[in-house]
Amino acid sequence: MIYKPSMFNYRSNYENEMIIYNSLKGLQSVSLVSEDKVWRVRKLFEEEKIEEEILQGLEELIGLNFFVPYDFDEKLNRERRQMEYIMQPSLRVVVHTTKACNFRCKYCALNFEPKHLQQDGCDNIISFFRKNISKYERVHISWFGGEPLLKMDAIEYISNAVMDICRRAKKPYYSSVTTNGYLLTPENVDKLIKLRVYNYAVTVDGVKATHDNQRVLENGNGSFDQIIRNLEYMRDSVKSRALNVIIRTNITREIFDRLEEYYNFYNDRFGGDNRFSLFVRPAGDWGGDRVKQFKGHLIEKGEMEEVYDKLSGLVQGIKYNLNYMDLDFAGTTCNATMLHKYVFGCDGLVSKCDTCNKELAIGKIQSGKKVINTERENQWLMGHRSKDTECDNCFFSGSCFMNACPKGPILYGEKICAKYPDIDSLLRLYIKSQEVRRI
Repeated sequence: MIYKPSMFNYRSNYENEMIIYNSLKGLQSVSLVSEDKVWRVRKLFEEEKIEEEILQGLEELIGLNFFVPYDFDEKLNRERRQMEYIMQPSLRVVVHTTKACNFRCKYCALNFEPKHLQQDGCDNIISFFRKNISKYERVHISWFGGEPLLKMDAIEYISNAVMDICRRAKKPYYSSVTTNGYLLTPENVDKLIKLRVYNYAVTVDGVKATHDNQRVLENGNGSFDQIIRNLEYMRDSVKSRALNVIIRTNITREIFDRLEEYYNFYNDRFGGDNRFSLFVRPAGDWGGDRVKQFKGHLIEKGEMEEVYDKLSGLVQGIKYNLNYMDLDFAGTTCNATMLHKYVFGCDGLVSKCDTCNKELAIGKIQSGKKVINTERENQWLMGHRSKDTECDNCFFSGSCFMNACPKGPILYGEKICAKYPDIDSLLRLYIKSQEVRRI
C-alpha cells in the first residue's frame, strides 16, 4: 500500500526531540519523537508518496492518522466527522437564570440588567423538555448568567422537574454551572450536588491581590477569600468522583508577573485532587465601557506563549485539562454549531450562542415550543463557515472545523481563526505535564 502524510499533521521542535500532533486525531495523537528518529520522521512528513515498507518500525503512526492511504480523501472525511459531531443526539441546553450579577469585574462587557427568569419562563422550559425528551439520548443543562446562582430557586425548580422527566424517560441527565463562585456556599453546594450539578467553571484571577483588583463585588469589596473558602469546602466535603471544578483565570499583566506564586497557591490547595484543574485565557477587550479604563492591563492572545512556557516549568499536581482540550478533535469548534444545542434567555429568547440577546437570538420559546427562524439557525449551524482556501487546507481544521466562532462572521462578516499562534508552547506544556507516547 502507498501512504501519504496527513494534511492535519503538525510538528514542533522540542529540545533535541520533536513533538508531533494531528488535529483530526486530537490529543490521542500527541507524541514525542526521540532524537534518533527525528530526522527520519521529519523527512517522511515532507514526502508526497510513501511505500508501506518505508514505514517499517513506525507503523503506529499509521494508526495515529499521521499517515493515510494515498487515495484517501481527508477533506471528505473531515466533513463526515463534522457531521457526526454536530448531529450528536444529546440535548444541550444553556439556561440563563438572570442578567444580574453581584460582581463588577473591570473587563466585563455585560450591562447587568435587573432581569430574572420568572415562574412562567421556568414552566416554559420544563414544558419544552417534557415535549421533546423522546427525541434525545441524553440531556445536559448548563446554568449561566449574569450570575446564575442569584436565582437558586429557578435552578432547583427546573432541575427537579427535568430530572423527573429524564428518570421517567430513562434518559441520562447531567448538569454544569458557570459562576463567579461567590455564592458557592456550603448550603448551595449541597443543593447543587443533589441536583446533579457536578461540573463547575469558577473564575478566580490569580492570587488575592490580583483577583481583588480585577473582580470586585458590586459594592467595590474584594471577593477572593470567600471564593477560596467555597472551593475548599467542595474539595473537602463533596466526595463524588464525578465532581469537576475548572478554575478559570483571565491572565493580565499583573497576573503574568506573579505566575509562579499563582501556580503554587492553587497547586498547594487543589493539586492533590484531580477533580480540580486550571484554565488560563488572556483577559480580553470584550466590549463595553468598563474595560476602557483597564486596557493597559490586558495582554494579547499571542502573548500567551510566554504564559504557557513559564507555566510548563511549574508543573506539579494541578493540570490545565481544558486548555489541552483545544488540541483535541473538535476542541475549538463552537458548540453553537451543534444541531441540538440551544440557549434559553431569562426573557424567553432562544439563541445558539451562549450570549443570549436580541442581536443573537434565533427565536423564542412559548408554551414549551421553540419558535425558530430556521434561516438564522442555519447560519449558526453551517452558513457562516469559512470556505476560503487557507482554512480548507489548514492543519488545525480538525480542531476548529472552520467553525471557531460563528458570531464574528454572522454579525460582522469577519472570519475568526482558532489556530493558536502559541500552539508550540501549548504542546510543550502538554508534554511536560502529561504522560505521552514516545516514538
